Amino acid sequence: MSGAAEWFDQGVKAAAAAQKSRSAARAQRALQQAIDAFDQVLRLDSGHVAALTQRGLAQAQLGQHDAALDSFVAASAKQPDDVQPLVGAARSLLQLGRADDALKTFERALALRPDELDAQAGRAEVLMAKGDFGRA
Repeated sequence: MSGAAEWFDQGVKAAAAAQKSRSAARAQRALQQAIDAFDQVLRLDSGHVAALTQRGLAQAQLGQHDAALDSFVAASAKQPDDVQPLVGAARSLLQLGRADDALKTFERALALRPDELDAQAGRAEVLMAKGDFGRA
C-alpha cells in the first residue's frame, strides 16, 4: 500500500474487525492494527482529519485516553466545525477524570450542532454526576 486512502481503508477495516471480534485479544490486536494504519495515513497526510479522529476512537477503545485526547484535539484544530472530534475529546476527558473540561467540550459541540445526540448524552451524563439534574 502506498496511498493515504488505501491505508485509511485498512484502518477502518481493522477497527470494524475489532468491533466484530468475540475475543478481547483479537480485538486489541485489530485496534492496534487500525492505529498503525491511521499513523501511516498521517505520515502521508498530516492534515487527514478522519484519520486523526478514527485513531482517537481506536486509542480510546484501548484505554489510551491521553493519546486519544491528543488525536481528537489535533483533529478539532484542523477542522473546528466537526463535532465528532469534540465529542471524542470530551469522552476522553471524562475518562481522565476531567469532568469540568468534558462538560465545556460537550457544550462546544452542542453550540456547533445542537441536535448531536452523543454530545447531548455526554453533557447530561456529566451534569447528572455533578447532581445538576435541572440542567441535565
